[in-house]
Amino acid sequence: RNSRDIVPLVAAFLGKEAPACCCQDESVSPAVRAMTAARALARGSPLMGPCKACTLIDKYSFIAVAEIVPALEAIFPAVEGKTAFIKPAVVAAAEDVKRICKGLDAHLATRTFLASERITFADLAIYIALRDVFGKLFGAAFRAEFPHLTRHFVTIANQDETINACGEVVLAEKDLATIKTKRTIQFVDWCPTGFKIGINYQPPAVVPNGDLAKVQRSLL
Repeated sequence: RNSRDIVPLVAAFLGKEAPACCCQDESVSPAVRAMTAARALARGSPLMGPCKACTLIDKYSFIAVAEIVPALEAIFPAVEGKTAFIKPAVVAAAEDVKRICKGLDAHLATRTFLASERITFADLAIYIALRDVFGKLFGAAFRAEFPHLTRHFVTIANQDETINACGEVVLAEKDLATIKTKRTIQFVDWCPTGFKIGINYQPPAVVPNGDLAKVQRSLL
């Protein structure tokens, strides 16, 4: 979603122009491609912190792209009606996000930033990963559970470089808990009549040299 914003955000903090992402490997997710480009841009700069902070920068950058982003990819499309709303999967992803936020909040309880005394790449990566979460899904009740993470998010959001690169964030009013009560799935924008979906146990016909494999049942 916002993963590509990590490149212009890093560029803004370095006072540079944001380069185009040179990695076109479709087997790599857009989030990973953007993170790779951003790290290459930040290499050797103060954003990569002192040597003692390297481990923490790597750790929280990894959490952003490998844990937070995949969890949100299981939530947002379903909540927005772009994919089927499978409640167990969405609830599990929401719990994963909450678990991650709990760990981040505990880490930030005794420090201002994630890896060093100053803003580093890790802070920017976590901010980008959580931008839609705080801006669209997590309401005041949820943020109250994680005051240190909320303070960190707002601190990064209010930096001039962040505003110039990504714009301002308006914190969401509704809480993530609202997604747990949704019980409908929207298949089409509009239909004049009702329709049902079920499994047909009659094997469908197979066209020779066609694209469909032979199966024992189909969905109607």
